[in-house]
Formats: sequence, structure tokens, C-alpha cells
Amino acid sequence: MKTLIAVLLVCAVAGRDYDIDCDNVNPLAKKFVDDRIPSALIFMISKTTCPYCTRAKKTLSEIGFHQDDMNIVELDDIDAQFKSDIQDYNWCITGGRTFPRVWANNQVVGGSDNTKEGYWSGKLVTMAYQARLTRAAKNFVDTAVEGSKNKYLLISKKDCPFCILAKMCLDSMRISPDRIVVHDIQDWDTHDQIKEYAGELTGASSTPRIWFDQKLIGGYQEFKRWMGC
Repeated sequence: MKTLIAVLLVCAVAGRDYDIDCDNVNPLAKKFVDDRIPSALIFMISKTTCPYCTRAKKTLSEIGFHQDDMNIVELDDIDAQFKSDIQDYNWCITGGRTFPRVWANNQVVGGSDNTKEGYWSGKLVTMAYQARLTRAAKNFVDTAVEGSKNKYLLISKKDCPFCILAKMCLDSMRISPDRIVVHDIQDWDTHDQIKEYAGELTGASSTPRIWFDQKLIGGYQEFKRWMGC
């Protein structure tokens, strides 16, 4: 019982005023935190012995965040003074020194209770859903390109005029249907994320995006010149 009380006191000392000079915090502690905040969709500063940290991790898992969405840094083995410096800086930028400290998409969430509030409000649920769509979109595009060996791959939309012209070009060149893979994404939940990721890979997010033999051709104009349609 005494051990549990001690852990709780160390983990979450609440409602205390701190005399911290935020203009003169340890620059290494500041760098430690600032460099890691953008490292993942969810960044958490934690201790393995902290029950509130365990609760926050459980909440994030229940929300649906994938392990790849999260960077959780445990401070158990860090020098006590440096750990205190990190806590001082956390107080300056989040309003709390206690564990855990949680950020989502580079924005401060706070502690365990704030994380639970983010769950109840739907804000973190929406963020986790969008992260799943983004991950699915990247996996789809990467897998589709990898599978386009000796094939034409079109990421397309049925109502896209340039997509229709690209398909007509393939038909006019008498390309065998078994060498053509077309994904019409207009009704997919991942539509926006696929276009965004394809844009990152190809320099443009418009449709169609066309590959042949795992190599990018580009959009319709590049494809038209390449095929000689």
C-alpha cells in the first residue's frame, strides 16, 4: 500500500505551483522534447511505473491508434536531474510536470485525463480514423506499384475525362487487358488519402496517375507522349 501511494505521488503531483524560469530551462531538455513532438502522430513522455501513463496508453489503444502512429518515450532510466529539467520544460509548454505528457499531431493534449477527454469528445477518435485511412492508402499504392511488373497501372476515376482518354489510349494501342490494372477510386473511403500520397510520390495528386513496369509515367499528357497515342 505504501509503495502504491509513493508511486502515485511521484507520478501525479497535481495542483502545485512551480517557480520555473521558462526562459532559462535546460536547452538540452528543451531539444529533447521539441525534437520528438513531431516524430509521430502521437508523442508521449511516460514512465513504465506510472499508473496514469498506463491508463493513457490503454486509452490511446482503445481509440484505435496503431503502434506506428505513436512514439512513447519512457524516462525511467534517464538521469534524475535531466528528467526534472524535462518536466520543467513540459510545465512551460503544457502547464503540467506530471506524467504522462501527451501530444497529438504536434498539439498538446495534456495528461491521462485530458487524453480520456479527447476520446470522449471524438477529437482523438477522428484523428485515429484518419491515420488508419492514410496508412491504408499508402499500403494500397505501394502494393499496387509493386505488383505492376510488366503491367500498366492506372489510379483513376470513372468520371475523370483524362482518365477516360488514358483508357482509350491503351485500347487504341491494343494493349492486352491482362496487362492493365485500373483502380477507380472515386467511391473509396481512402480516396483523398490515395490522391495525397500519390501526389507525394509523383509530384501531382490529379488523376490519372499512371505507372508501367513499376516505373512512374505521370498523368495523361505524359502518358500520351510516352505511348504515342
